[in-house]
Amino acid sequence: MPFLVFSASFNSCIKNDLYDADYNNDDNFIVPGVNSSFDWNMFSTLNLNVKVADQYEGKYYYRIDVYDKNPLQSEDASLFAMGVCKKDMDFNIAIVIPSSLSKLFVLQTAPNGNKVVFEKNIESNGSLECVFDFNNEITTTKSLTKKSVSTLVEDYKYYDLPSNAIVISSNNDIRLESGKNYVIPAGHEYSGRLIFDGVNNSKVYVQGSWIWKRNLNISSNDIVVMNGGKISMSSKITADFNGYSVLAIAKGGTVTDNGTSSSIKIQNYGCAFYNNGTLDSKGDLYIADGSSMLNNGVISLSTFETRNGGTKVSNNGHIESDNAIVIAAAIENYGSMEFERFAQEQGSFENAKSLICSYLEWQRTNVMTECYIYSDEILTVQGSMNVASTAAVKCNNWQMTGAKIRLDEKAQLDIRNNLRIYSEASELSALGNSYSLIKAKNINFEGYKVGRLNGNLMIATDKYNQGDQWNPVYEINGNVVWAGFDKAPIEIPETDCTTGNNSGNGEEPGNPDFPI
Repeated sequence: MPFLVFSASFNSCIKNDLYDADYNNDDNFIVPGVNSSFDWNMFSTLNLNVKVADQYEGKYYYRIDVYDKNPLQSEDASLFAMGVCKKDMDFNIAIVIPSSLSKLFVLQTAPNGNKVVFEKNIESNGSLECVFDFNNEITTTKSLTKKSVSTLVEDYKYYDLPSNAIVISSNNDIRLESGKNYVIPAGHEYSGRLIFDGVNNSKVYVQGSWIWKRNLNISSNDIVVMNGGKISMSSKITADFNGYSVLAIAKGGTVTDNGTSSSIKIQNYGCAFYNNGTLDSKGDLYIADGSSMLNNGVISLSTFETRNGGTKVSNNGHIESDNAIVIAAAIENYGSMEFERFAQEQGSFENAKSLICSYLEWQRTNVMTECYIYSDEILTVQGSMNVASTAAVKCNNWQMTGAKIRLDEKAQLDIRNNLRIYSEASELSALGNSYSLIKAKNINFEGYKVGRLNGNLMIATDKYNQGDQWNPVYEINGNVVWAGFDKAPIEIPETDCTTGNNSGNGEEPGNPDFPI
């Protein structure tokens, strides 16, 4: 390493990378006394070219420093070269480096004092280029622009009251007949029992009020709560919808359990829950076994649970719940969702608006988001996540293992505290020409090459473990750049779908101190 200090002069003394052993003993040799048996193959010459996207039209110089480690992280980083560049003036230099060195870190200090570090793998061709340009216009489109309203689950077709509906005007128990329509009229409160045993293809329309006092088991029949209608529970009950049954709530309709912690279960292929009004429950809603759900209204629950690979859930309204359990189902969110705890295993989740949680867990799940996701804590185990252009996933802490995170141009992960990447390798890839951004105050890579960083990716962090050449904890493939936390020079406007990013104006711009 002591021989590196003479790299610039050494380059001028050698010709065609040949070493003259006799010249070694000359008193004028730049490093006198080097033994003729010294192995000069321990070093190699690298041609480095650095370009900057000059924000000051050539008025000031950008300072360039070249190291063997990230100087923003390592106090013992060794300096190989330094210089300046600006508009129409690149920084070109041939430097001598140890042959064993696998990467270089090129530090750019902008005229306003902002610092970023390019991490580049050293290729065998003996040349290296770094282009510090992070604010190109977006050239790709979002991942999820295919629809603005749900098509995963079609809406119910039978909200209009048929003219042949039989009026229920008493409180007597009534045994229904197959294929008939019934109505609880406006102004009437029905507290009797409707008997569905052995009945198929009947429909009950609720214009007034219907009080459920006992468990219901409905198979291949429909219940429709109309505008102004209401179903309420007087005690803790379970309402099972099987076969091809439907529970539908029209706009202006309400279903409430009155705080009794009741359960509504939509199960079996062909069953469905359609809500254009309000479901207010301290209990749980269960959508499973190939059934489906469409929400265009407001749903408030204690537990939301959906299971089975054939189960489909579409939300265009608002859903909030203390706990969400999703197993293998397909969920699309074109409205807003809020959960204390959301845990999904397998299946898919598409987000086109907002998902807000205290704890969020995706295991072997395929996730796509073109808008905003926030959670205090996130765990991703295997599976994939695609984040569309200018969309954001924000959290306090994120743990990931075996996950594949793909970021479109100027998409960002905003992690206010800790990012932990452990056990199985995770890939974090930027897909576009414009840079994507990962912000995490601290990053812990735990394992051999557990982090695979790809594409035009900027990582803004105050601290991360670099590993070493013999025990790398991450690997890069592409143009990976490091910056300080909240100091990434990428401009992303704040919208409903992103927290935005602005590194600030920094110091008053000026030239570096000369000589360099």
